[in-house]
Amino acid sequence: MGSLRYSGSYYNVNSGDQNFYVTAGGGWYHVVLTFDGTNLILYVNGDEKDTNSNSNYSTTNQTGVFSIGRRHDTQALYYNGKIDEVTLWNTALSSNAIAALYNSGTGLSASTNSGNYTSSGNLVLYLKMDQNLEDSANSYDFTGNNISSGDYDNTGYE
Repeated sequence: MGSLRYSGSYYNVNSGDQNFYVTAGGGWYHVVLTFDGTNLILYVNGDEKDTNSNSNYSTTNQTGVFSIGRRHDTQALYYNGKIDEVTLWNTALSSNAIAALYNSGTGLSASTNSGNYTSSGNLVLYLKMDQNLEDSANSYDFTGNNISSGDYDNTGYE
């Protein structure tokens, strides 16, 4: 049994009263979180699981810590599992694009348009987790702040 929880000072996606989405555990999950300026939507394995709407959300000029796999405010509470691919786009993906990327569990490359997925040109970060960032031909850019080897810690990863 596992759980997924997405939260921030303004962004929360909750599943029922438990404030997280429970998974069966023991397998891989395709998890997508989109934000279109008003709606924050959680998808798991191509299906929408939860939505939170608020027109006061903003993604500009944020100074908070962006973390994947642990809470940023503690040295505990790490994700006990594996993370395969991490991708960020500068646009919200449609439900059809997300279903195409999930591709019934076989997955598609986010760097190539295919079928209902046509957002490869909006891709700003694609970490496949099977290659070294230093060897990548890509320049990863978060609104003008390039990632360098001093900006991430890859120790302890498989």
